[in-house]
Amino acid sequence: MPNSGKPELGGEGARCCRGWLRTSLRGFLRWTGEYILSPMSKLLDQALEAVRRLPADTQDEIARAMLILAGNDSEPEAIDPAHLPDVLEGLAQAKRRQFATDAEVEAAFRRFDQ
Repeated sequence: MPNSGKPELGGEGARCCRGWLRTSLRGFLRWTGEYILSPMSKLLDQALEAVRRLPADTQDEIARAMLILAGNDSEPEAIDPAHLPDVLEGLAQAKRRQFATDAEVEAAFRRFDQ
């Protein structure tokens, strides 16, 4: 029988078409924002549900932090020019492997409690 250009309903061709359709549909839904990429852990699902109840500006802050932690390839955040010398000094200290001790970190956090 001549090939009409339509995939046959059975055999390897059908499996290939179903796979292509499923992949294309996933890509489209991901692109339109209507598709949850994969099942989440219960804890992540609970966290996102809690974030949904927060104001939009707070949601955006949390979303930015999540993207940074997840390794998103977005542009780096701009550094306030007034803070640049401190940032560069911190990077130089890290390069020299000069890190704060546990006691110094605890003391810094205690200042926030006062």
